[in-house]
Amino acid sequence: MAEKTKGELRAEALAALQLTEETPASEIENRMKAAVEAVKAYAQALDVPVDAPAEEAVTADTELAKALREFSEKASVPLERRAREAELETERGRQYPTKARDITRHKAETDLHREFQKASDDLHMLGSLICGVDWEAVEQNGMDAMTLSKLRQLKSFHRYTDIAKRAGMKDLDTTTATGGLEWMDTSLSSLAIDAIRLQPGAHSLFDVWPMQSGIYTLPFVPGAVQTFLIAQIASGTAWGAAGAPLASTYTTGQIVLNAQKHGTLVRLSTEAEEDAVFPILSKITQNIVEGMAEGRSDICINGDDTTGPPAHFDNDTPGALGAAHRRLLATGLRYVAVTAAATQNMAVINADAYRALRRQLGRYKANAAWIVGSLGEEDMASLAQVETMAAAGGLATILQGTVPRLMGYPVVVDNQVREDVANTGINAGGGNTFTTTLLVNPKAFIWGERRSLQVKLVDAPWGIEEKAVYAAERIDFAQVEVGAAGNWPVVIGINQAI
Repeated sequence: MAEKTKGELRAEALAALQLTEETPASEIENRMKAAVEAVKAYAQALDVPVDAPAEEAVTADTELAKALREFSEKASVPLERRAREAELETERGRQYPTKARDITRHKAETDLHREFQKASDDLHMLGSLICGVDWEAVEQNGMDAMTLSKLRQLKSFHRYTDIAKRAGMKDLDTTTATGGLEWMDTSLSSLAIDAIRLQPGAHSLFDVWPMQSGIYTLPFVPGAVQTFLIAQIASGTAWGAAGAPLASTYTTGQIVLNAQKHGTLVRLSTEAEEDAVFPILSKITQNIVEGMAEGRSDICINGDDTTGPPAHFDNDTPGALGAAHRRLLATGLRYVAVTAAATQNMAVINADAYRALRRQLGRYKANAAWIVGSLGEEDMASLAQVETMAAAGGLATILQGTVPRLMGYPVVVDNQVREDVANTGINAGGGNTFTTTLLVNPKAFIWGERRSLQVKLVDAPWGIEEKAVYAAERIDFAQVEVGAAGNWPVVIGINQAI
């Protein structure tokens, strides 16, 4: 193939530099590369002295120099436009999320967002209860025409789309599955999810760690990182041993989170229709939230999965429930404390007993919390050192008949704290006339959450005339700080008679 002449290369360079302000920004980068290559090829073909830069010969060509200048000016316009559009889209996303998932999965920022989350939850629940929508299938396969047809029959569907438009989302076409409905979230919003986490109880003390898979390995560093004095070094001295702190010595470890299903069934008549169900929808949701929260508290307080069913450190668990008992899901606080012998004899209820319990936390004292049952709280309230409203006014330890704090730590009263255990803190074959007091550093334990709450309508197992609302999540509970004698992350008061 014959080499191109200087004239041909010049013509190609000029052609490559042709650009309009309407050229899409997406094409600019490729057009710039092509122009650079064309001009470079022409420059290399010129008879330029060795000691002279080729660009001088190119710019000496008035027509070509003008084309280069105009190309640069025109290229900047769509690039600036693209940058501005991206900036506006970012700002719009902050104020008015464009996808349902953006609003439903995160904390609502405005009243309108909260209204949308409620509408989304209502549609999700009613779609399951009234229409039998399988939201998991929708998430995996998209919105099919039949599902869409079912949802369009619900008043809640049209309320959802109206609020979506007011929330600044793309106009939703209520007649086609591809008219924006692919953005419809397929799970309950953060309103319901957070409601479980914020429900009063011991379970709410601990952080939640999102799991990327069903079995998730979480690396961690037990203990604290130590700091050291760093000597001042002369100016200009290279960084090295003389200017570096001593290294902290610690070992690394890992926590394996194994998500398991935890859920419930709520009975519902098959004759229910939207107008009949809607008034009790919030009650159904609340019952589910309360039940799931109560289950989490039972797991984190009384769980023991170390040996699996049917064995359990409590004599009466799993009992009649067998492998379905929720306490088999994870290892809880009471088991951790009892098996580590992180215990304190509470036969005599006085301030010294609680101080001795606290002393065993050692370096885990900061930000700890008490977990007791109703009888355990009464024991706290009986302390002579506890001040009432009459004696201390607004600074009282007892406010409105409860003990909100003791020795500076919040008191969590949870009905999942067993008040039918032996003096060892374990439900034994007999003598189960004792309760326990737990003191825990919440940072030493975490919830693993693989899948947040999902709800669907299923056939009830107890008869053909009823359906059931099935609610489930995939979770785990794990210890991330092991501790040692004198520095236990959780301790338990035992031999506490009721």
